[in-house]
Amino acid sequence: MGSTPEWGSNPWVPDKTPGARDAERFASRMKEIHEFLRSEICIAQARQEEYANRKRKPARKFYVDQEVWLDARNIKTLRPQKKLD
Repeated sequence: MGSTPEWGSNPWVPDKTPGARDAERFASRMKEIHEFLRSEICIAQARQEEYANRKRKPARKFYVDQEVWLDARNIKTLRPQKKLD
């Protein structure tokens, strides 16, 4: 009672076969897959950016000393009353 069942081979016991070549092959294959996926992600991001920017307009430019309205709903201050802000 209380023993853990064995599922196939024990993962903590190293395999007795020479695995240096297999490990190098696995590492190089993982590197190839990683590079391929990175390039695919970049392509997907560029495509998404293109579609997202189709209907967007460039942001307005504001200059020094230009008067603008400020929406202060999300600005936190240390004043005791909001009307004093």
